[in-house]
Amino acid sequence: MSLFLISTPIGNLDDITLRALKKLKESDHIIGEEAKVIRRRLSAWGIKPQDKKIHTLNEHTDLDELNKLLELVEENDVSLVTDCGTPSFFDPGFALVKKCVENKVEVKSLPGVSSLTALMPYLDRRTEHFEVLGFPPQKKEERPAFYKKIASKKNPSFIMDTPYRLDKVLDELKLHLPHSYCVLGLNLTEESESILRGTPEEIRGHIPSKSKVNFVCMIYTLKT
Repeated sequence: MSLFLISTPIGNLDDITLRALKKLKESDHIIGEEAKVIRRRLSAWGIKPQDKKIHTLNEHTDLDELNKLLELVEENDVSLVTDCGTPSFFDPGFALVKKCVENKVEVKSLPGVSSLTALMPYLDRRTEHFEVLGFPPQKKEERPAFYKKIASKKNPSFIMDTPYRLDKVLDELKLHLPHSYCVLGLNLTEESESILRGTPEEIRGHIPSKSKVNFVCMIYTLKT
């Protein structure tokens, strides 16, 4: 059978594609990070969650549980979603995709909105080449090397992190990349969406402390 990777909205639920809705309605089995998030979103799209068998796959999933999910996909057409965005892209779903590929189980992608493509139109500098670095390391001692890596890049770098780390990332950018030019997207696709541009210090001045906001950032160093 097949594993269907279904991209879901990063904020505005109206961004779901018709193709994604059709497949979710057809699917008896849906895998995602949190069952309550899946049920809430299905309900918002007019799909009865009680009619679906929902399974979880997240950073706490162990190998035995992962193998059971593989068995499920081998016997059924299964949809894989993430809390928002594209499954397996900086997402625990990667582990199941890898298992499916290794076991010759068909994998199909249903693309949709992503934080990367949502930010791209707002870039005010020519950006033909860039590097996607994703999340900074969680360990404090490893984070300086992450920003040093960005500083060494010829091309701009795209990063993201969890909402509660926005303050931390901005402070780290001020410390390690004070002269960089950043385009910061906050709550992309939502009514509260905003775009901030400038040095880390300039941007920091526009954001209250202890803000918890979904964000992504493109960083241009002096070399770019």
